[in-house]
Amino acid sequence: MKVAETIPDINENAVLLEQFKLPDTMAGLLETAINDARGLDRYRYMPDSDQCHNTSNRSSCEVCLSGSVIARSFRIPPNRDCVPHMFSELTMRKLEALDSMRSGHWWHAFVCVYDHFPNRFVESQILALKVPQQSDFQGWDEFETHLSSLQDFLPQLRAIDKAENRRITP
Repeated sequence: MKVAETIPDINENAVLLEQFKLPDTMAGLLETAINDARGLDRYRYMPDSDQCHNTSNRSSCEVCLSGSVIARSFRIPPNRDCVPHMFSELTMRKLEALDSMRSGHWWHAFVCVYDHFPNRFVESQILALKVPQQSDFQGWDEFETHLSSLQDFLPQLRAIDKAENRRITP
C-alpha cells in the first residue's frame, strides 16, 4: 500500500496529506469505516466520538469513526494527531460524511459524498433513516454497539446509492 506523502499547501501554509482512495458511495464509505474500526488495535486506540485521531495523555490514541479510517486505511500512526482538514478537499468531505453518518445527519452525509442535494425520491429515503445507536460513544463497548447499529443501515444506504447512481447514469 502507498505510504502517505505530504504536499505543502502554499495558500494556507498547512500540510495536506496525499489523498487515499476511499469509496465514492455512502454505503461503501461506511462499510470501509466499520471494517477499519473493528480492525483497530484495542491497546493502541480508544474510541471517543469527540476526537478524530488524537494522541492523548494516556497511552492510546483517541479515535472517532473517521479517525478509524485515518488509522487503518491511511495508516497514520497513533502518535500523530490528525484532523480531516489535513487531507485533500475530497478526502476531507468523505471524512466529514462519516462523522455525519455517525451522528445520524444522513442528508448532510449525502451532500458531502455526492456534492449536490438529493432529488425528492432520494431525499425521502434519506429522511426515513434514524439516528444510529450510541452515536456519542466512549470506549470499546459503546463503540461496538454503535458499529453494529451502523451496519444495519448498509442495505438502506445501498438503495440510496443505487437510486442516486441510476439518476446520474444516462
